[in-house]
Amino acid sequence: MRVCVLKNTLINFFPTQSNEESALRRGRNRRHQPSRRRPRLLYSRATAVVLNDKKEVLLVRHNKQTEWALPGGRIMAGEDPANRVVIEVAEETGILIKQPRFVGRYAGSVSSHQIYLAQGEGVPRPDYSEIQEVAWWDGSPSIRVQRHVNAILAITQNEAEEIRSNQPNSDASDSSSLSQHQDD
Repeated sequence: MRVCVLKNTLINFFPTQSNEESALRRGRNRRHQPSRRRPRLLYSRATAVVLNDKKEVLLVRHNKQTEWALPGGRIMAGEDPANRVVIEVAEETGILIKQPRFVGRYAGSVSSHQIYLAQGEGVPRPDYSEIQEVAWWDGSPSIRVQRHVNAILAITQNEAEEIRSNQPNSDASDSSSLSQHQDD
């Protein structure tokens, strides 16, 4: 802007603009001009819904977070999501899963989840570097879960019922072997 000073008088060589005109010129008035920001990209995540023999879902609580989430991790370029979900569940919880079955996708606010359903074996234990706690959840509302957990569980409900119905019923020999394992 060029300015000239004549005998203590400030003269502006350019016409003044109102605040609204100025905002429009700078592209800040969202009502009159479409946003020029890039759309937010979601990162791809392999997420596991792991069920145990008692029909409970495996949940993890990350360090510095108060809400529980489903185990899983970010998928890198060229990586197989099914392998990533097996690796992440084992690293984070110590639970072994075999043959995870792809059941759908869910787009959250930060990530796009590729959802895998699997049967889990083993005793859950947190890794403490990333995960603070691990638990089997029966669906009770007393545990605070992240928003996407209920949405993902709704997507997997039909497939989970199929897996649950295919599980063998526990008999006396199973319970006795369990008690022997506990006594050792």
